[in-house]
Amino acid sequence: MILEALAKRNTEWLKMANKFSDTPEDALQDAYLKIYDRFNHCPQDLLSKDEGQVSMYMYLTLRSCASDNYHRDNKYADLPDHLEEDEEYNLELDRLTERQLDLIHNTINSWHWYDKKLFRLHFIEGHSMRSLSRETNISLANIFYTIKTCKQRLRTKLNEL
Repeated sequence: MILEALAKRNTEWLKMANKFSDTPEDALQDAYLKIYDRFNHCPQDLLSKDEGQVSMYMYLTLRSCASDNYHRDNKYADLPDHLEEDEEYNLELDRLTERQLDLIHNTINSWHWYDKKLFRLHFIEGHSMRSLSRETNISLANIFYTIKTCKQRLRTKLNEL
């Protein structure tokens, strides 16, 4: 299901991979595998995102995979010229961002189902705390406290990086 959804935009992803890699097909294949591994147990986490969020996620994943492939194949070589010339590209920042995304994803998945569900409904699906309270008959104070605690736990984990 995940791979089918991503494959619909394969041409777009391949163009994106061409910006980062001398072997864009390999980088794209690795990106597909990485995304599949990450979202296989909860495909709705990826499929429920809008196109812009999926594009940004694919962009970061492709960039990371292209860099990993390059360093695997050329352990003692410099970065490719097109990456050195790109003033906006920062390899360390890219790796940090990828680690942060992994950490956020893994942290949220380790939470109790109640915390995870409220957090996703509020931050990913965009429901307000008041609307969640009305729809679920859970007190607004309880929802507020749960969301606040979840944010604090995420901040703590991110600060550990």
